[in-house]
Amino acid sequence: MCDRGVDVLAVKWAEQQGIPLKPFYAHWRNKDGEKDPRAGYKRNIQMAEYAAEHHGALVALWDGWSNGTAHMIMVAEKYALSPISVCMLGNVAPHESIKRLDEMRVRVG
Repeated sequence: MCDRGVDVLAVKWAEQQGIPLKPFYAHWRNKDGEKDPRAGYKRNIQMAEYAAEHHGALVALWDGWSNGTAHMIMVAEKYALSPISVCMLGNVAPHESIKRLDEMRVRVG
């Protein structure tokens, strides 16, 4: 979880709704100090596994371009998190975002 942007809004909303929070952190550097470019994707899988075990759902705020959020949406589908709500942000046309998500699905499998 980040300390800025949409994550801050999500935390405030969850607190107002009385929804318990469990933070998940991406470990961008391993114990040897080497950068792990897949850290965010690994965190997405951890979050989906946790949500699946605790009857959770996904609410994604996606700009239509973020690879990390697109990956989280796909992982949530794989773990059958339901309902999945995806809110489009920005000036990206919905059909372009859907096309981009489909392209990501092909790459990620």
